[in-house]
Amino acid sequence: MDCATCPITIRVALMHIAGVSRAKVSYDKREARVTYDDAKTNVAALTKATADVGYPSFEADTQP
Repeated sequence: MDCATCPITIRVALMHIAGVSRAKVSYDKREARVTYDDAKTNVAALTKATADVGYPSFEADTQP
């Protein structure tokens, strides 16, 4: 992310995916936290959506 509007672009892309109920994108942390219904979408669809708008992404390790 290069500017303060980048998180908005990413959030909009994520929110257009069926099954996504929440997307919180932080410019400072350079991360997105997404709440979604895994019966309707998956991580691959989420990362594709961000890549399609110019922001390649990956699933962070969720282990403590």
